[in-house]
Amino acid sequence: MSDIVDSLPSRPLKYKTAASLASADERFVPVSALDTSNGKLVYTMLYEGKERLTGMGYDESADEWVIVSRRPDGGVLEAIPEKEQTQERKALKDDLRQWTKANYDGEIEYLS
Repeated sequence: MSDIVDSLPSRPLKYKTAASLASADERFVPVSALDTSNGKLVYTMLYEGKERLTGMGYDESADEWVIVSRRPDGGVLEAIPEKEQTQERKALKDDLRQWTKANYDGEIEYLS
């Protein structure tokens, strides 16, 4: 799983870059962005694997993407009922929203 984070650049993604990544690979979902002097930058993303959902955030103090949360806590994502998968996605997005609020000032735009 660290390969996912390691494959991202050591900076937040420009919105267009994140949107292109999501278009090329639907498992990547941009979750939040901030308008900055460098344009709209994506600071959190969700990666939907078959076994787990992984929430990633860009940590400015470490200058890298980090794992914020993984769900489900136990079991395999594709083995649980669809309703529970939907609840896990919502919970992970909530985790990412809380992380973003705790780590960034400014007006956060939630993309999904």
